[in-house]
Amino acid sequence: FQHVRAKIRALASGNPEEIARGFRENLAQGKYLNADAERYGYVVALQRARQFATARTEIRKLIEQRPERIAYRILQAEIEMAADNPKQALIIFAEAYAKAPTNAPLAHHYASALLKTGKHRQARDLLQAALRRRPEDPELHRMLAQAAGGAGDNFEAHRAMDEHYYLDGNPHAAIEQLRLATRFAGDSFYLQSSIEARIAMTAITTRSSINVKAPGHRRRNRPGRTPADG
Repeated sequence: FQHVRAKIRALASGNPEEIARGFRENLAQGKYLNADAERYGYVVALQRARQFATARTEIRKLIEQRPERIAYRILQAEIEMAADNPKQALIIFAEAYAKAPTNAPLAHHYASALLKTGKHRQARDLLQAALRRRPEDPELHRMLAQAAGGAGDNFEAHRAMDEHYYLDGNPHAAIEQLRLATRFAGDSFYLQSSIEARIAMTAITTRSSINVKAPGHRRRNRPGRTPADG
């Protein structure tokens, strides 16, 4: 909780350098509830102020004290991404992911870095693994669509966007993505039939839920889909 509060302070509106200076003074004067959280906020502020050398030094202090804390490794990698050093960032992400492959924030940040560096196939593999654990995360499906499209698999890209829209409460956009997916299903009777079945099921469940669906409600457990599907 203290780390979250420190990060919010570091990202508040204002001059990034002045915000970083405030954290530095707090650390020097002992004005904090949690020293690690205050230093974490300091590193976030330093990254925002593009003071990367100092940010690297400070994040290493935190990692030396708590090497098991994944949030520190994520921040360390994000510093390298911000400093236009993606190769080092991916090394850090890969090392952390090898130790904590089920950590959701790590998978998200690592996949985002892979997408930014054009490593679409690797991102797709990572996101498919993440979705087996969290199949109802619409953002992961959106990222998978980007990865699949970048890897040249337009069918999977549209299927992933279908899931993104459906889970995000927009079934009409989901159906449109399914219709687009049929263009890339080729002559496969199985793929064409499965898409047609999904379109029909989505339309039926959407109509049946109009009178009971609360505004902003996110549907769960999509009919006809299992976590390993897709």
